[in-house]
Amino acid sequence: MARGRGRGRGGGRGLGRGAANTNGDVPNARFEFRTGIAIADDIDDILQSRTDRGSTDSEPRLGPTPGIPRARPRTQRRDDDEVSRSYYGPQITLMQPTGPPLEVEESIGGMIADDPSRDPRISAILPDVASFTISVHPLHLPNSRAMFSSASSTSVIDWRFVRLAGLLPKMVPIRDGVDRVDLRSLYGGGPMRVYGRVDVLFDAHGYEFEQPFWVTDIGFPVEMVLGVDWAVNSGLTTRLFPFSISKADARKTRTVEDVYRMI
Repeated sequence: MARGRGRGRGGGRGLGRGAANTNGDVPNARFEFRTGIAIADDIDDILQSRTDRGSTDSEPRLGPTPGIPRARPRTQRRDDDEVSRSYYGPQITLMQPTGPPLEVEESIGGMIADDPSRDPRISAILPDVASFTISVHPLHLPNSRAMFSSASSTSVIDWRFVRLAGLLPKMVPIRDGVDRVDLRSLYGGGPMRVYGRVDVLFDAHGYEFEQPFWVTDIGFPVEMVLGVDWAVNSGLTTRLFPFSISKADARKTRTVEDVYRMI
Protein backbone atom coordinates (compact mmCIF):
# COMPACT_ATOMS: atom_id res chain seq x y z
CA MET A 1 0.00 0.00 0.00
CA ALA A 2 1.51 3.35 -1.04
CA ARG A 3 0.78 6.31 1.17
CA GLY A 4 1.15 9.96 0.29
CA ARG A 5 0.85 13.03 2.48
CA GLY A 6 -0.62 16.19 0.95
CA ARG A 7 0.05 19.74 2.10
CA GLY A 8 -1.72 22.87 0.91
CA ARG A 9 -1.02 26.55 1.25
CA GLY A 10 -4.41 26.96 2.86
CA GLY A 11 -3.18 25.05 5.92
CA GLY A 12 -5.00 21.79 5.26
CA ARG A 13 -3.27 18.41 5.48
CA GLY A 14 -4.53 15.17 4.05
CA LEU A 15 -3.41 11.56 3.87
CA GLY A 16 -4.04 9.73 0.62
CA ARG A 17 -3.88 5.98 -0.03
CA GLY A 18 -3.61 4.13 -3.30
CA ALA A 19 -3.26 0.46 -4.07
CA ALA A 20 -0.01 -0.50 -5.78
CA ASN A 21 1.70 -3.79 -6.62
CA THR A 22 5.00 -3.09 -4.83
CA ASN A 23 7.83 -5.30 -3.62
CA GLY A 24 8.93 -3.02 -0.80
CA ASP A 25 8.33 0.25 0.97
CA VAL A 26 7.89 3.35 -1.14
CA PRO A 27 9.06 6.66 0.41
CA ASN A 28 6.30 9.08 1.36
CA ALA A 29 5.50 11.44 -1.48
CA ARG A 30 4.72 14.98 -0.36
CA PHE A 31 2.68 17.08 -2.74
CA GLU A 32 2.39 20.84 -2.43
CA PHE A 33 -0.49 22.51 -4.28
CA ARG A 34 -0.14 26.10 -5.43
CA THR A 35 -2.64 27.84 -7.66
CA GLY A 36 -3.29 24.98 -10.01
CA ILE A 37 0.26 23.54 -9.98
CA ALA A 38 1.21 20.35 -8.15
CA ILE A 39 4.87 19.88 -7.19
CA ALA A 40 6.19 16.50 -6.01
CA ASP A 41 9.10 16.88 -3.56
CA ASP A 42 10.29 13.25 -3.52
CA ILE A 43 9.38 11.97 -6.97
CA ASP A 44 13.04 11.34 -7.81
CA ASP A 45 13.43 9.30 -4.61
CA ILE A 46 10.45 7.16 -5.59
CA LEU A 47 11.81 6.52 -9.07
CA GLN A 48 15.25 5.69 -7.69
CA SER A 49 13.70 3.31 -5.14
CA ARG A 50 11.92 1.42 -7.90
CA THR A 51 15.13 1.21 -9.94
CA ASP A 52 17.18 -0.10 -6.98
CA ARG A 53 14.79 -2.94 -6.13
CA GLY A 54 13.87 -3.74 -9.74
CA SER A 55 10.53 -2.87 -11.20
CA THR A 56 8.31 -5.45 -12.86
CA ASP A 57 6.12 -4.99 -15.89
CA SER A 58 3.05 -5.52 -13.71
CA GLU A 59 3.86 -2.54 -11.51
CA PRO A 60 2.43 0.91 -12.14
CA ARG A 61 5.19 3.05 -13.56
CA LEU A 62 5.76 6.59 -12.40
CA GLY A 63 6.79 9.12 -14.97
CA PRO A 64 6.20 12.68 -16.13
CA THR A 65 2.56 13.78 -16.05
CA PRO A 66 1.46 16.01 -18.93
CA GLY A 67 0.74 19.55 -17.78
CA ILE A 68 2.57 19.19 -14.41
CA PRO A 69 6.11 20.67 -14.26
CA ARG A 70 9.02 18.70 -12.82
CA ALA A 71 10.01 19.30 -9.22
CA ARG A 72 12.26 22.27 -8.51
CA PRO A 73 14.52 22.82 -5.51
CA ARG A 74 12.80 24.69 -2.70
CA THR A 75 15.27 27.57 -3.01
CA GLN A 76 14.07 28.19 -6.57
CA ARG A 77 10.37 28.22 -5.83
CA ARG A 78 8.45 31.42 -6.31
CA ASP A 79 5.86 32.86 -4.00
CA ASP A 80 2.13 32.53 -4.61
CA ASP A 81 1.77 35.82 -6.42
CA GLU A 82 4.47 34.96 -8.95
CA VAL A 83 3.02 31.49 -9.50
CA SER A 84 -0.40 33.02 -10.07
CA ARG A 85 1.02 35.41 -12.65
CA SER A 86 2.84 32.64 -14.54
CA TYR A 87 -0.24 30.40 -14.53
CA TYR A 88 -3.07 32.87 -15.16
CA GLY A 89 -1.24 35.89 -16.52
CA PRO A 90 -1.29 39.44 -15.13
CA GLN A 91 -5.10 39.72 -15.19
CA ILE A 92 -5.50 37.72 -11.97
CA THR A 93 -3.98 40.54 -9.89
CA LEU A 94 -6.57 42.75 -8.19
CA MET A 95 -6.49 46.49 -8.70
CA GLN A 96 -4.74 48.35 -5.91
CA PRO A 97 -6.92 50.80 -3.95
CA THR A 98 -5.81 54.40 -3.62
CA GLY A 99 -7.15 57.56 -2.05
CA PRO A 100 -8.33 58.44 1.45
CA PRO A 101 -10.01 55.90 3.76
CA LEU A 102 -13.65 55.10 2.96
CA GLU A 103 -16.41 55.80 5.48
CA VAL A 104 -19.66 54.36 4.09
CA GLU A 105 -23.01 53.47 5.69
CA GLU A 106 -25.78 52.11 3.45
CA SER A 107 -29.02 50.15 3.79
CA ILE A 108 -29.77 47.11 1.62
CA GLY A 109 -33.30 46.00 0.81
CA GLY A 110 -34.62 43.56 -1.72
CA MET A 111 -34.05 40.47 0.38
CA ILE A 112 -37.14 38.29 0.61
CA ALA A 113 -37.96 36.60 3.89
CA ASP A 114 -37.41 32.84 3.88
CA ASP A 115 -40.49 30.76 3.21
CA PRO A 116 -39.78 27.12 4.13
CA SER A 117 -42.56 25.96 1.82
CA ARG A 118 -41.03 27.58 -1.28
CA ASP A 119 -37.73 27.18 -3.10
CA PRO A 120 -36.01 30.61 -2.97
CA ARG A 121 -34.97 30.20 -6.61
CA ILE A 122 -38.66 30.23 -7.49
CA SER A 123 -39.27 33.21 -5.20
CA ALA A 124 -36.66 35.18 -7.13
CA ILE A 125 -38.63 34.99 -10.40
CA LEU A 126 -42.20 35.48 -9.21
CA PRO A 127 -44.19 38.37 -10.75
CA ASP A 128 -44.51 40.18 -7.41
CA VAL A 129 -40.72 40.47 -7.20
CA ALA A 130 -39.09 43.29 -9.14
CA SER A 131 -36.48 41.03 -10.73
CA PHE A 132 -35.46 40.73 -14.36
CA THR A 133 -32.82 39.23 -16.62
CA ILE A 134 -29.56 41.04 -17.29
CA SER A 135 -26.60 40.52 -19.59
CA VAL A 136 -23.28 41.51 -18.04
CA HIS A 137 -20.33 42.49 -20.22
CA PRO A 138 -18.00 41.05 -21.38
CA LEU A 139 -19.12 37.40 -21.05
CA HIS A 140 -22.91 37.91 -21.26
CA LEU A 141 -23.66 34.88 -19.10
CA PRO A 142 -27.19 33.64 -19.82
CA ASN A 143 -30.00 33.72 -17.24
CA SER A 144 -28.25 36.22 -14.96
CA ARG A 145 -30.74 38.13 -12.85
CA ALA A 146 -31.06 41.44 -11.01
CA MET A 147 -33.61 42.79 -8.56
CA PHE A 148 -34.59 46.42 -8.12
CA SER A 149 -35.22 47.59 -4.56
CA SER A 150 -36.44 51.09 -3.79
CA ALA A 151 -35.52 50.33 -0.16
CA SER A 152 -31.83 49.96 -1.03
CA SER A 153 -29.78 53.12 -0.85
CA THR A 154 -26.98 51.53 -2.88
CA SER A 155 -26.41 48.68 -5.32
CA VAL A 156 -24.66 45.39 -4.56
CA ILE A 157 -23.42 42.45 -6.63
CA ASP A 158 -22.82 38.93 -5.42
CA TRP A 159 -19.16 38.03 -4.88
CA ARG A 160 -19.54 34.62 -6.56
CA PHE A 161 -20.96 36.20 -9.71
CA VAL A 162 -18.08 38.69 -9.89
CA ARG A 163 -15.71 35.78 -10.45
CA LEU A 164 -18.00 33.90 -12.84
CA ALA A 165 -18.65 37.01 -14.95
CA GLY A 166 -14.92 37.73 -15.37
CA LEU A 167 -15.08 40.93 -13.31
CA LEU A 168 -12.59 39.97 -10.61
CA PRO A 169 -9.62 41.82 -12.19
CA LYS A 170 -11.72 45.02 -12.22
CA MET A 171 -12.66 44.86 -8.52
CA VAL A 172 -10.95 47.29 -6.16
CA PRO A 173 -10.64 45.48 -2.81
CA ILE A 174 -11.50 46.96 0.57
CA ARG A 175 -8.41 47.85 2.61
CA ASP A 176 -8.52 45.93 5.87
CA GLY A 177 -8.15 48.28 8.84
CA VAL A 178 -8.35 51.35 6.56
CA ASP A 179 -11.77 51.41 4.91
CA ARG A 180 -15.05 51.13 6.83
CA VAL A 181 -17.97 50.12 4.60
CA ASP A 182 -21.06 49.29 6.66
CA LEU A 183 -23.84 47.67 4.62
CA ARG A 184 -26.83 46.45 6.63
CA SER A 185 -29.91 44.59 5.51
CA LEU A 186 -33.24 46.16 6.41
CA TYR A 187 -34.33 42.68 7.48
CA GLY A 188 -31.92 42.58 10.40
CA GLY A 189 -28.66 40.85 11.11
CA GLY A 190 -25.16 42.21 11.43
CA PRO A 191 -23.19 44.13 8.82
CA MET A 192 -22.64 42.42 5.48
CA ARG A 193 -19.11 41.46 4.55
CA VAL A 194 -17.88 43.70 1.75
CA TYR A 195 -15.06 42.52 -0.52
CA GLY A 196 -14.63 45.55 -2.73
CA ARG A 197 -16.07 47.88 -5.34
CA VAL A 198 -16.52 47.20 -9.05
CA ASP A 199 -17.97 49.08 -12.04
CA VAL A 200 -20.23 46.88 -14.15
CA LEU A 201 -21.52 47.35 -17.70
CA PHE A 202 -24.75 45.44 -18.28
CA ASP A 203 -27.84 45.30 -20.51
CA ALA A 204 -31.40 45.22 -19.18
CA HIS A 205 -34.83 46.03 -20.62
CA GLY A 206 -33.36 47.24 -23.89
CA TYR A 207 -30.82 49.65 -22.36
CA GLU A 208 -27.10 49.54 -21.59
CA PHE A 209 -26.17 50.68 -18.07
CA GLU A 210 -22.90 51.28 -16.25
CA GLN A 211 -23.14 51.20 -12.48
CA PRO A 212 -20.73 50.89 -9.52
CA PHE A 213 -21.49 48.07 -7.09
CA TRP A 214 -20.34 46.97 -3.68
CA VAL A 215 -19.24 43.33 -3.81
CA THR A 216 -20.83 41.25 -1.06
CA ASP A 217 -22.66 38.00 -0.32
CA ILE A 218 -26.26 38.71 -1.32
CA GLY A 219 -27.52 35.43 0.12
CA PHE A 220 -30.48 35.30 -2.27
CA PRO A 221 -30.53 33.76 -5.77
CA VAL A 222 -30.07 36.94 -7.79
CA GLU A 223 -26.77 38.30 -9.06
CA MET A 224 -27.47 41.99 -8.35
CA VAL A 225 -29.62 44.12 -6.11
CA LEU A 226 -30.05 47.52 -7.78
CA GLY A 227 -30.82 50.40 -5.45
CA VAL A 228 -32.09 53.95 -5.77
CA ASP A 229 -28.58 55.09 -6.70
CA TRP A 230 -28.98 53.19 -9.99
CA ALA A 231 -32.45 54.67 -10.58
CA VAL A 232 -31.21 58.22 -9.97
CA ASN A 233 -27.96 57.85 -11.95
CA SER A 234 -29.84 56.40 -14.93
CA GLY A 235 -32.85 58.75 -14.83
CA LEU A 236 -35.26 55.83 -14.78
CA THR A 237 -39.00 55.87 -15.27
CA THR A 238 -40.23 52.47 -14.14
CA ARG A 239 -43.26 50.35 -13.45
CA LEU A 240 -43.41 47.63 -10.82
CA PHE A 241 -45.00 44.16 -10.74
CA PRO A 242 -43.87 43.16 -13.23
CA PHE A 243 -40.89 45.46 -13.31
CA SER A 244 -40.29 47.38 -16.55
CA ILE A 245 -38.40 50.47 -17.71
CA SER A 246 -40.25 52.91 -19.92
CA LYS A 247 -37.50 55.57 -20.04
CA ALA A 248 -33.81 55.81 -19.14
CA ASP A 249 -30.88 58.15 -19.73
CA ALA A 250 -28.89 55.30 -21.27
CA ARG A 251 -27.95 53.91 -24.65
CA LYS A 252 -30.57 51.68 -26.22
CA THR A 253 -29.50 48.12 -26.97
CA ARG A 254 -30.94 44.67 -27.51
CA THR A 255 -33.60 43.24 -25.25
CA VAL A 256 -32.37 40.42 -23.04
CA GLU A 257 -34.50 37.31 -23.28
CA ASP A 258 -36.17 36.19 -20.06
CA VAL A 259 -36.55 32.43 -20.32
CA TYR A 260 -38.79 32.36 -17.23
CA ARG A 261 -41.34 34.90 -18.38
CA MET A 262 -44.34 33.26 -20.02
CA ILE A 263 -46.15 36.40 -21.21
